[in-house]
Amino acid sequence: MAAYFSDELLSQRYEVTKHNVVTQWFNMGAREGDYYLQCPCNQECYCVDWNQVPRISLNFCLYPGELDMFIVFRPMEQYGVKFNWHCLECSNELSCGYPPHGTE
Repeated sequence: MAAYFSDELLSQRYEVTKHNVVTQWFNMGAREGDYYLQCPCNQECYCVDWNQVPRISLNFCLYPGELDMFIVFRPMEQYGVKFNWHCLECSNELSCGYPPHGTE
């Protein structure tokens, strides 16, 4: 990610995304469990029902390296929440991996 973003911009994008994810999680009832992070392009695997693993729609498309921050840092782990950006069943990605122009 360093080739595309400065550390400051990467940190800002992470904080904006984390705020969006936490807000949606609260609006969904703030329950423990697995959640899929899904880019606004609505990438979908169709093998796991939305009720089985709820989706949290991101506010903009992120590169996979940015989404890895949610896997590495696990910002909600103390609340029993795990975020994934790929399907736990088929391993298909739920993110296009290409931010739209103007988000760099």
